Amino acid sequence: MSRDVTVDDMFPSKYLKAADLPRAGKTLEIDSVEQEKVGDDTKWILYFVGEDRGLILNKTNAKMIASEYGNKVAEWSTRKVHLRREKVSFKGDVVDAIRVSAVEFDDAIPFGKDGDSEAA
Repeated sequence: MSRDVTVDDMFPSKYLKAADLPRAGKTLEIDSVEQEKVGDDTKWILYFVGEDRGLILNKTNAKMIASEYGNKVAEWSTRKVHLRREKVSFKGDVVDAIRVSAVEFDDAIPFGKDGDSEAA
């Protein structure tokens, strides 16, 4: 047996986990939001373009996306979000979680060579 094998390698998850993200996080484009059976529960899953695994949406992340992109989930498609790891308190423990923030680019704002807005 290889010494490099991890438990995550042995039991891969269908859904993204905080440990799957690079330290700097990852920006992805939303493809769809689907409802799926996860264990004994039905959960909302956020799927991304070019990513096989979805993100199980919790209320915090769903409300964060809605605050930037609107309450109509169908309108989230093609929008970009940044996923990052964050330590959170969960049932008395500190655990790694995925947090989502919206990523909007305004193509109408010209930028100079140093990244400062020329319009400012």
